[in-house]
Amino acid sequence: LGAFAEGVYLGSRESSFQAAPGRQRVLPSSGPVAVLHTHMLALLQLFATYAPRCGPRPALRPRSCASLAAEAGALDAELLAYWSAHGAAWQAPLRKLDVRAAWSCGELDGVLPSGRASRVAGGERLLTLARALELFESDELQVRRRFRSMTAEDMAPRWSRVVDDRAALQASGRWEEVVFESDAARRFARARLEGSVEEADASPALSRAVVTVLSPALKAAARQRDKADGGLELSLARLMSDAGVDPAERWLTAKLLAEIDAEIDSLPAARPAPPSSTFAAGEAERDVGQAASMGAFGVAAALAVLLLQMLARSGGGGGGALSAGSTPLLSLRAALPVLQRLGLHLHAQPLLFVRLCRLCVAALAEGAAEAAGLVQEVAEVALLPALTVSATNPGHVYELWRLLEQLPYTARYRLYGLVHARLEEGASPLMAKARATTADETKRMMRRLSKENTKQYGRYLGKITHCNPSVVFDTILGQIQAYDNLIVPVVEMMKYLTPLSFDCLTYSLLSHLASPAKTRLKEDGLNVSLWMQSLSSFCGNLYKKHPTIELVGLLQYITNTLKSGQSLQLLVLRDLVTKMAGIDMLDDLSAEQLQAQAGGETLRACVTDLLGIAKNTKRSSTRLKETLQRHGLVAPLFLLIAQQRSATVFLTDSPQLKLVGELYDRCQETLEQFQSFCGANFSADEYAKALPTVGELCAAYNVEPEVAFFICRPVLRHLEDKAAGAPPSKPAAAKGKEAPAEKAAADKARAAETLAALEASQGLRTVLPEGCWDLLSPQLYGTFWRLSLYDILVPRERYNDEMRRLRRSMDEIDRFVQPIGLVEPDPKGAATKRKKERERCAANIEKLKAEL
Repeated sequence: LGAFAEGVYLGSRESSFQAAPGRQRVLPSSGPVAVLHTHMLALLQLFATYAPRCGPRPALRPRSCASLAAEAGALDAELLAYWSAHGAAWQAPLRKLDVRAAWSCGELDGVLPSGRASRVAGGERLLTLARALELFESDELQVRRRFRSMTAEDMAPRWSRVVDDRAALQASGRWEEVVFESDAARRFARARLEGSVEEADASPALSRAVVTVLSPALKAAARQRDKADGGLELSLARLMSDAGVDPAERWLTAKLLAEIDAEIDSLPAARPAPPSSTFAAGEAERDVGQAASMGAFGVAAALAVLLLQMLARSGGGGGGALSAGSTPLLSLRAALPVLQRLGLHLHAQPLLFVRLCRLCVAALAEGAAEAAGLVQEVAEVALLPALTVSATNPGHVYELWRLLEQLPYTARYRLYGLVHARLEEGASPLMAKARATTADETKRMMRRLSKENTKQYGRYLGKITHCNPSVVFDTILGQIQAYDNLIVPVVEMMKYLTPLSFDCLTYSLLSHLASPAKTRLKEDGLNVSLWMQSLSSFCGNLYKKHPTIELVGLLQYITNTLKSGQSLQLLVLRDLVTKMAGIDMLDDLSAEQLQAQAGGETLRACVTDLLGIAKNTKRSSTRLKETLQRHGLVAPLFLLIAQQRSATVFLTDSPQLKLVGELYDRCQETLEQFQSFCGANFSADEYAKALPTVGELCAAYNVEPEVAFFICRPVLRHLEDKAAGAPPSKPAAAKGKEAPAEKAAADKARAAETLAALEASQGLRTVLPEGCWDLLSPQLYGTFWRLSLYDILVPRERYNDEMRRLRRSMDEIDRFVQPIGLVEPDPKGAATKRKKERERCAANIEKLKAEL
């Protein structure tokens, strides 16, 4: 309107304004423009009528220096002093905050990592914050100017709010405490971002000691974190340290930054959301739906974290100790309803997972009767399901194993079975996805496994078994049952497994061995199925290579199957003793080997160990002995094998006579093998303490006399040697002509006392009916059965032949010369191996001389 009133022409080409003298404009008197001007003048009159009601229009001209000085005088003097001292330190962080604001509100959506605009995905975020900062610093990206030109006047509204907060804290008396805690937290945060050791009053001494040890790793992590966010967090941390001469002033800096962060978070979106027809939009909608359905679980997780933190810190004193009324057991009982609601979604809170494991350990340490049941329920409903869907985290695995190893193996295997059943049936979408992913990764690994890459895939196996070991081992054992050539590579690559994975492997083995859906005999009804032979061989190789695995579960399973009348499981026990102790029972013996059976233990081992299975068995045989001794399984296994040997002919319902004979022979061979193992690894006192007497074996357990004497033969020999070494009951006669006669009488008396002691201690009279002793003396009966072939015949020729063979082996090792043109891959290792072989031959020669 003002433009028309001043005579500016905006309309038609037919007429124009004529400039009058004195810079006056003349309006046209006719035509369309004249009509338009008439209406404009009417509007001007109406505007002039109501114009006095409006306020004066502000002058639109640049502010003068005087006005700026007046406004600066109105500002807070403290703000001016602060800004003049630290304004320069704010410039670099404010530039980064401009980029962060533009990136957060979506102004950079559709920008490619190259800095150019995308022609396809115009509404999608294609740029990371670190890349945006890099492009901005290199002047390849332009962002809106929000903070980087900030002056003291622009900071004044934020400053006033910060000052009001400070006044409120000072009025409440918490000002000094807040400043102290803020300064300590600031120093700790900067040390973490820089990967350095924090100051003495910023964290405990133990934490600083750990940081000092892990300094290289922490610095690498800090560099990686700085690279991920473009250096923004480190820049802000340095600003909070540099912009302030004392903790109070640095608190003001941190509070101002918080105000700016709040403004950035409240910025509206720069553009509307992209259409929902795109794939990214569909994925976003699906994620939003899942997030909405999981909101309750997120709230439950937060409540559980707060609950456990309150219970763990209720002792006060800053040390995290528990008060007298808040024990770990009470805390665990209070947290159980929340954990039942939370379930497997505990994986979203790693800190809560670790604290819960440690709380369960503390509850078990109290020794309360209900602690074990409560801990098992927590592990069943929350800990183990959460582990199956969590990301790979060895720390979680070891924290959980610290808890589970305190439970009996039956409770652990029950928990593994429940979780594995939930994985198999797909109790939740997360568990079904985790199971499918783990099984697919395991199959892909097994397709590429060979003897040459066991180390590479061993590390990979250790990684994928952290979360779902039962799924991994179920897949591996299924392939081993079909392809027995995988046994050695699989055992070799299991050296990177955790104790929890090994424990779960034993459970998986037992579940496959005890599966009722599998037949243990082939279709001909005579031979053992291939799957059972493969699993039995795998058990022997596994427990020999990794003797730290707990054996009690497998041994108890063998004991229980023998108790139920199943003798086929003796195959597993035989392979265990063969591999772990190096004691094998040969089916076909040559004349030399048969003659060597009359010798001692060393001669039999040297002649029958043709494949070298007895090498490197010291650790594994000791482990097997300790397990049998600790859990009291020596006597039950002896008794059950002996009873199964006697009952096989009567209890086997197979019409195949050959199968009955093979089962009987297997029982006999296993009995001899187990007796050889116990006699070689147990001391005489330990052996005697672990077994009943001969009379008890025959009378109470219905063991045949020959089997009872065979089992107790080492005990009888030990008792005889012990009685023979004792002084005679009567003093020896003086030296003279009657000394030989007296000596013979003394020896005869000592022998009679020894036999009488054996008869009394072993209850020999209860072995046979009472009428038998009228024709047979107990001394003769006991002497007959306690003697072995080694006591009757000494194969001197076999001893001499074996010693000559060992000397030849030592001479060959001494004369060894590297063949021309043959390069050994590991010369040092080969030399060490030859040296150990020579030492073994020399040791065997000395043992053979002692036996002979």
